[in-house]
Amino acid sequence: MFQVDGPTGLLSGPVTGPTIGTNPTSVVVAPQGKFACIANNGDNNVAAYQLREITGLPSRAITQPTGQGPPMVVLSC
Repeated sequence: MFQVDGPTGLLSGPVTGPTIGTNPTSVVVAPQGKFACIANNGDNNVAAYQLREITGLPSRAITQPTGQGPPMVVLSC
């Protein structure tokens, strides 16, 4: 995962954050930039992360079982 500098748009990193799940297949970030969801094919779940406002790093992950091998995540806003 990389961190984006808001004013310049430059990437720095990689940085680390909490991880939940194995074999991620898809990631989507909500348009407001406050949440990210990752489909974990290896654990048959989707992990949802709250993104910290200042750093953009993930925190407070929760998971939702999906059945066998979720191929992707789609957000409907």
